[in-house]
Amino acid sequence: MTRNRWIANLAVVGLTVSLTFAASLLQPVAPSDATSASSGRWNANLDAATSAIPTPAQPSVIDQNANLLRVRQSNAKVTASAAATANCDGCQGQATTLQVVYFDGRGPKNADNVATAWSECTGCSSKAVSVQVVVAKQIDQLVVNNRSLALNVGCDGCTTGATAMQFVLVGGSRRDLSAAAKKTVGELQATLADQLAAAPSDPNQLATARAQSDTTSVADQLQEVLVADTGSTAVQRNIDIQIAP
Repeated sequence: MTRNRWIANLAVVGLTVSLTFAASLLQPVAPSDATSASSGRWNANLDAATSAIPTPAQPSVIDQNANLLRVRQSNAKVTASAAATANCDGCQGQATTLQVVYFDGRGPKNADNVATAWSECTGCSSKAVSVQVVVAKQIDQLVVNNRSLALNVGCDGCTTGATAMQFVLVGGSRRDLSAAAKKTVGELQATLADQLAAAPSDPNQLATARAQSDTTSVADQLQEVLVADTGSTAVQRNIDIQIAP
């Protein structure tokens, strides 16, 4: 096992342990409206995670997760993550996560959003998109983190990209997103994944700038839908895009 692969595997193990620990802190409250999203059924797990790991036996893997929950407890932490890893020639992995969380309780709260893509092969691709929407009564006791990572290790003709997008909305009606808004958000999330798939295997400065512009355009559309549906009075938007060279 190469040193780089050992580091990457260790990072995956660390993320798994973190998610398992966070899940033990509190139980989610099921949403009143479990409407189908474009990527599948919505669920109410505390942590929303996807993992796409293709193999020679299954060279194309797509993992999707749509997560909606209300958290009434204090000292709560939620995590959204998408991880895609390709280490077989010609393989394709795509992980897309969407989490919408309503923080109803008082006290400190944390929300982490992470997208990770890693490739070590020839002519393969891995892409990860994680979108997290946090709706809170107040922002002074809310800590949010948004990170993405894209890494090629000994690759030839690889396409590797990760996008982490996080919205923090404060105030507003506090109602759940409508079925139409959920559908639109899911479609825009799929657009982000398609944009990563179209990214060049050897991105230059111009290609990176275009990817950032395309992502910003999608973020603008997402923000418009979210604000109109929730009536929130303040919005914080965090975007992190990584395309591996």
